Amino acid sequence: MKKKTYLFCATVLVAACSLPGCNDDESAAPEKEILISVNAEDPATRAGIAGEQGDSLVFLGEDGSEALTLYEHVSQMTGFPEELATKGSTLTTANIAQFGLDGYLTTAITGKPTHYIDNGQVNKSGSAWTLYQTGTTPYNWVNGTSIAFWARAPYTQAVTVASGYGTMSFNYTLPEHQTDNADATRQQDIVAAYANASYNDTEAAGTPGMVNFTFGHALAAIRFDISNLTSGYTVTKVTLSGVNAGGSCTVTPPSTTGAAPTFAWTLGSTTGTYVQTLSASDFGTATVGGSNRTAVLKENGGKVFFIPPQTFGTGATATLTLSDGINTVDVTASLAGKTVAASNMYTYNVTATMTVWEYTLESLSNLVTYGHLAAPDFGSVTVNSYKTSNTSSTPVPVAWTIQYSANGTTWKNSLAETTGDKFGLAISAQDGNSNTITASVARAHTESEHQVSSGGVEESAVATLRSRTAIGSSTNYFDLSKHPFYPPASVATSAEEAQETANCYVITAPGYYKFPLVYGNAIKNGATNYQSFWPQHGTADETTGNNIAYYLRRFLQHNDQYITDPWLKNNGATVSDAVVLWQDAPYLLEDSNISISGDYVQFYIPEEHIRPGNAVLAVRNASGTILWSWHLWVTEKDLTPQPVTDWNGHSYQMMNYNLGWTDANGASSDKWDSWDLYVKVTQDESGFAQIFRVRQIGESIEVMENVGSNPFYQWGRKDPFIGANGNDNNKTMYSTAYNVNNFVSDATHTAFGNPPSGSIIGHSIQNPWKHYYNATSWDYTGNNARASYGNLWDAAFIPNDNNVRDNYATKIKSVYDPCPRGFAVTAGYSYTGFALSSATGWNYYASNQVNGTLLTAEKGYRFNTRNGDGKIFFPFCGARGGDGQTGIYDVTSLGYYWTSVCDPRTSTSGDNDRKAVFLYIAISTAEQNGLIRATHEQMKAAAYSIRPIRDREATPSQSSAASASFSGVPTVSHVLSW
Repeated sequence: MKKKTYLFCATVLVAACSLPGCNDDESAAPEKEILISVNAEDPATRAGIAGEQGDSLVFLGEDGSEALTLYEHVSQMTGFPEELATKGSTLTTANIAQFGLDGYLTTAITGKPTHYIDNGQVNKSGSAWTLYQTGTTPYNWVNGTSIAFWARAPYTQAVTVASGYGTMSFNYTLPEHQTDNADATRQQDIVAAYANASYNDTEAAGTPGMVNFTFGHALAAIRFDISNLTSGYTVTKVTLSGVNAGGSCTVTPPSTTGAAPTFAWTLGSTTGTYVQTLSASDFGTATVGGSNRTAVLKENGGKVFFIPPQTFGTGATATLTLSDGINTVDVTASLAGKTVAASNMYTYNVTATMTVWEYTLESLSNLVTYGHLAAPDFGSVTVNSYKTSNTSSTPVPVAWTIQYSANGTTWKNSLAETTGDKFGLAISAQDGNSNTITASVARAHTESEHQVSSGGVEESAVATLRSRTAIGSSTNYFDLSKHPFYPPASVATSAEEAQETANCYVITAPGYYKFPLVYGNAIKNGATNYQSFWPQHGTADETTGNNIAYYLRRFLQHNDQYITDPWLKNNGATVSDAVVLWQDAPYLLEDSNISISGDYVQFYIPEEHIRPGNAVLAVRNASGTILWSWHLWVTEKDLTPQPVTDWNGHSYQMMNYNLGWTDANGASSDKWDSWDLYVKVTQDESGFAQIFRVRQIGESIEVMENVGSNPFYQWGRKDPFIGANGNDNNKTMYSTAYNVNNFVSDATHTAFGNPPSGSIIGHSIQNPWKHYYNATSWDYTGNNARASYGNLWDAAFIPNDNNVRDNYATKIKSVYDPCPRGFAVTAGYSYTGFALSSATGWNYYASNQVNGTLLTAEKGYRFNTRNGDGKIFFPFCGARGGDGQTGIYDVTSLGYYWTSVCDPRTSTSGDNDRKAVFLYIAISTAEQNGLIRATHEQMKAAAYSIRPIRDREATPSQSSAASASFSGVPTVSHVLSW
């Protein structure tokens, strides 16, 4: 490698002009003024970066690997270099205004003090240096003796100086260690010079009266040249740690006349950390080997470390903070054992390309589930952990560590500390960037863990609700659109999440609540959810027509005008008040506890009024027209879903309860608690983490002596109708603002039309309690199949003349979907897993084909979920008629459960036209020759139950505990890491 010399000190001779009348007569010496000059070298010798290249300084990244290498270049600081000098810079003749001077007579002279010049001040004027005694009186030579001179700068340096004929000494501690200012720009270069001469000596040298000083530097200097740093990166900060802070320095005269003195340091034990913060103005251009470097740190300008000469201890380090303009990262090198000497400048410059690492940690699965009675079984989760660099695209495996938690928040390194004997976990050997964790259930639930509660379920539920801590306050209403609703115990303390609106909000405790005046789920993940109300948004044909084929391209508000924005106010709807349309629990909502506040509806449910129930709350304009309405579901239930798998292998997270479910009095329940184990994988070098869950599912089956109930829904509509009271009659309704007991059919609004004329959609929004039907077709959309829109609950569903039911891959919750935040009406094939063979169309399944058990006394089915051996209960809730029969029927004997799919085939038979897909279950084969039909079809005017599933497009977390189970998504770093 070519050696380079790095000279930091210019050479300039600056002399004060002689006074008029000065002569060479020694007898006249007292009248000869002491003149001052300063030696410096030729600036031309200092061009470029020079000096002997020393050892390398290897900087390590956060992962412990080599990030970049800097090489040491050493040069002498001599005289006063010709650059601008400030604190933190080398002292220069261009900058320094004065220096201090002491002079000692070498021979005692009567009337003259031995300490002839005491802390004299040498001032600079132009290029001249002048020493004054008092006022304008100069110091003169003393006849017959020579004078020993000690010069030092800066003149105002805060050091303790003691000088004499033969030595000078001072104490010095780095100022950053004495104050709370950690910026190393407060460090100053300290220089000193020595001369011993008489007037005769100066005259003999050809410079009568003039004393020449050659300064030396008492400290060592360190700077960093990063001009070869990888393109796109800069150094924003340099930190020296473990540096000795100072001590005492003894300065002795040089052995050669005209040379700089020598410096001997005795250091203390105190160390400190010193920082230089850099900006663009600190970098300049230097010539190296005939080419320019444009990112070199200037020698001066306040960005040079001046430290006492020393050999660094074991804890001494240099740290560079690097930035790509967005993120920063530190790289650190050890200085241990390196020696820096007085008067030397140590320049460290980059001569190797920097390696930039990007880390990836991903979990390809996030849930391993086992049934509550299953024998021990195995499932696996694959973890990819690797890094790639800017110099190679080949992935490099990165090791990881594993921790366990029973709740997703408290982590243990030992499995035994977390779950005892409930789980066993086997971890395979790490094999590069595909590291597989295999989890197994150590034992199943036992019958001894079976819990049974009987009697008074409704009253028990009331007590549970009233025992919970009230949520919100009169000055801080709880925003239902920004918080989860399960599990109930964590709702009150849940962190606020991204806003997600809905047509149904779940209440699990008394308190003060609010929700925004937004159409359905038109806001999701904190942003406008255009596809929920404008399915063709952003496409070329989004405005070419509304009633096109079998689907709506843009959804409608109360006046049959397009919804163009999530907020009612931005669609021309001015809200005047809020009113309860109906509720099936007494005093649940009272008008005095409901108000409009800005863009929100807010309400209060006191402890003494809360009980399980349903209510429909609407907002109106000044004319009394209903603009939109919402369903409030008050329940004590934990609505955490469980996985259900269909015959196509699709997995759904399905609620254990029907939408709006409330228990009847006199029920009992069977229950096995579930066990959860959360496993966290943390990448060693980056600190990235992935969490997945191992679950042995529990079992909680309501056994109804007097069947509970849920509201009913017409297909495609967002508002519920009141449920049954345990038989084929309506539940009691309270606080009704409209005549909702009769469920009046409206024969004048039975067909869709192009807006704004005659559409049933706007009319149904204004009249959410009305049950629409057509007497000849059982279809509230009329006889025209082309007007039978199929995407009312699934905005992504574009039906055709084929029998399309499986919409799992494209399902998007629409603005008319009636389900709560984070849930949606279930997909078309979601119930097929309840049959033992593939289920389509009108297929009937006898008892030996049902994937579950008919519970006759309990009036429902306990289906297997095809995922582990989980169970899920579906009661026989009956339905509300759609053929002019507005009453309830088949309670306790049949169950009807809508999906979001409408099959719009145009068969001429009439029986298969424009039908929606649903699950049909029967208590006996006498009911239409079968027990279940997983994808049955029926006209949309009937009102059935709904069993929600987790919305595939929803925000992953619904609670702090549940968030871990949905965290298995790739994490790729966008943070610099070396």
